[in-house]
Amino acid sequence: MRIELVFASLVAAVAIDAAAATKAQSPAPATATAVATGAIGPPEFARPFIQVPKDVGPSVVAVTSVSTAKAQAPETNPFDFLSPFGDSPLERFFKSLPRQDQRQQRQPQLRGIGSGVIVDAKGLILTNNHVVRDAETLSVVLDDAREYKAEVIGKDPKTDLAVIRLKPNGKPLPPLRPAVLGDSSALEVGQWVMAFGSPFGLKRTVSAGIVSAKGRGHVGISDYEDFIQTDAAINPGNSGGPLVDLEGRVVGINTAIVSKSGGYQGVGFAIPINMAKAVMSELIAHGTVTRGFLGVLISELSDDLAASFGFTGKGVLVQDVTPDGPGAKAGLKPGDIITERDGRPISDVGLFRNSIADTAPGTTVNLTVFRGGRTQTIKVKLELLKTEEGPAEKQQPQAAPSGTGGSHGMEFVDVTPELRQHLGLDLTPGVLITRVQPGSDADDAGLAPGDLLVQVGTTEVKTAQEAERALERLDPKATVRLRVIREKQGVFVLLKPRGG
Repeated sequence: MRIELVFASLVAAVAIDAAAATKAQSPAPATATAVATGAIGPPEFARPFIQVPKDVGPSVVAVTSVSTAKAQAPETNPFDFLSPFGDSPLERFFKSLPRQDQRQQRQPQLRGIGSGVIVDAKGLILTNNHVVRDAETLSVVLDDAREYKAEVIGKDPKTDLAVIRLKPNGKPLPPLRPAVLGDSSALEVGQWVMAFGSPFGLKRTVSAGIVSAKGRGHVGISDYEDFIQTDAAINPGNSGGPLVDLEGRVVGINTAIVSKSGGYQGVGFAIPINMAKAVMSELIAHGTVTRGFLGVLISELSDDLAASFGFTGKGVLVQDVTPDGPGAKAGLKPGDIITERDGRPISDVGLFRNSIADTAPGTTVNLTVFRGGRTQTIKVKLELLKTEEGPAEKQQPQAAPSGTGGSHGMEFVDVTPELRQHLGLDLTPGVLITRVQPGSDADDAGLAPGDLLVQVGTTEVKTAQEAERALERLDPKATVRLRVIREKQGVFVLLKPRGG
């Protein structure tokens, strides 16, 4: 409302000046003449929004992927043996025709559309991995509507980035205009940005908004997350397109939205271009990405969990250490709190993990670690992160009720050799949690059947009886730290008595 009032007052002032000039029989002011003739241009603030699409538009492409759904084995027709034609030419003719059930069983082609941005005059295009992930064929439509086939140069699922290249189709590629890649670290929250792409297949679309937040992690989109959040409209089909500042520089690659309806609801995410540039360089050079490996499982450090270790301040908690990994070789232990890396404070798990991944294997990093009330420096030589296999299928543990316990809403049993073998447990001593009562202290702590309880406070437990005694000795109103082995990895959890 205030803006409308300001504009209204400006228009009124022009009208009064024009009336006064007419009364004095003098030439009308240039502004009044422009308004009267309709020749006035856009206001100054709008000029970048008009110019940037002209500059960036030729660098934006639509990417279409085609794949075939996996075929399913056709069902056997129990009436095949009833063919009335026998082994005759007529029977062979009918066999040669596609039957109704065969026509129905043909697998459809799956078509997906996304976006990309030209980064090289030779036809290299940066896009999202999920745009090209399952593609059997790729086609790219340029800003001038010319269409070319494309091939994948490299993909990185961990950041959801990919590089593809135009195929010349037997003739030279047309002149291409690579986009200008900016510096995402210089972005500020509140800064205007524009999102380009092909939402819902509508090519050459641009929307505008602001940077809503930076450094967004824990979104669940990819393994390495450091997203730019924006309220510029991003919709299905925008994936892989550029997020651009008002200088026409690419600052991010549009990737995902948060939506209950599947459409725009004001929260979109883009991969920072600084991260994308590093990944892109590796994909172009090697077709894959090399990452550093520390070999630890880390988590955020809550105030309560920090207090249980006697620590105050910021850091990340080492939940577990990979046997024979670089962290274990250097002396890192579960329960260590990492506060600095090479003199730089550490407080965010995602950023720390990204910084390790971005460091070349063979590099030695200096970690400042809090352990047992003291701070020390541990030097770790990073190794190469190998491609991880997917999680193994595991049967829900079913333990025989050979022991019992009822502390804080959980029950546990001794781990017999037979049970250990059946559940695929290693030789770590502990007791197996077999039941967690809904709404109990144990349930609130996130404990679940199948967890192996190995420590209550600082007391290691090897039998159900030891675990029961350790829990009974606790102050009923005090919070206690437990350590459990879950899916072959150790984690710390806090058991908080209700009302405690």
